[in-house]
Amino acid sequence: KGFTSERYLADFMSWTVLSEDEIAARQIKKLNKLLKIAIDIPFWSERFSNSGFKPEVKCLSDLTKLPPLTRMDLQENYHRMTLSSHGVKVYHGSSSGSTGTPVHYYHDQNGASAGKAAGRLQWIMGGWSYAHKGLHIWGNPSVANNEWKRFSSRCKAKLLRHHKFAAYQITQGDRLDDLCRLIIKEKYDYLDGYTNAIHILAEHLKMRDVKLPSVKYILTTGENLHAYQKDAIEANIAPVFDMYGCGEI
Repeated sequence: KGFTSERYLADFMSWTVLSEDEIAARQIKKLNKLLKIAIDIPFWSERFSNSGFKPEVKCLSDLTKLPPLTRMDLQENYHRMTLSSHGVKVYHGSSSGSTGTPVHYYHDQNGASAGKAAGRLQWIMGGWSYAHKGLHIWGNPSVANNEWKRFSSRCKAKLLRHHKFAAYQITQGDRLDDLCRLIIKEKYDYLDGYTNAIHILAEHLKMRDVKLPSVKYILTTGENLHAYQKDAIEANIAPVFDMYGCGEI
């Protein structure tokens, strides 16, 4: 589809071996390049002007001259945060909406590619690799009954060995027992998905005194991971890594 995630991933991976000083130097260089673009975007141009901020920094602390970007800023102004002269197609995206009101934003193919790569890097840091087989515990009725049933979605799940289980069904009837049997049968290397759904699974495993020996790690997303949930998941399944908030970043 024209995405360049692998190129961005290689770049991001190169940061993991840098010293703190080298990382800071790269950050400043990239930030100043971004600020030169932002000066032509209506929302940022106004914010720079109103706060007396010069769109060039020598250190990250210079950013303290700008008011913090709030959730409400994004929700009310995301349509004014694009550059009309950018010359490329932009795509609409949003957060999962777990707080009740999603955060909306636009990104282009480069931004989408970089976002996918950033998420992939987080997974790699949690122990993931292409060779691992996983189960995605996520999704509402609309996603599970429409998007997941598409031929392309089923092919992708099979190719990447990343299968799906609808989170909204997890407390219906015997679905928790079905889920446990599925994980044991398929010998999944990892689970990823909604924090609450995976926490419910962990508590169910404890109550049933059932183990999932094949699962090596958990990747949570969509909701905050609280300490009591982390403790329960790690005690009854495997080490957990929190990925919440990566999408909108």
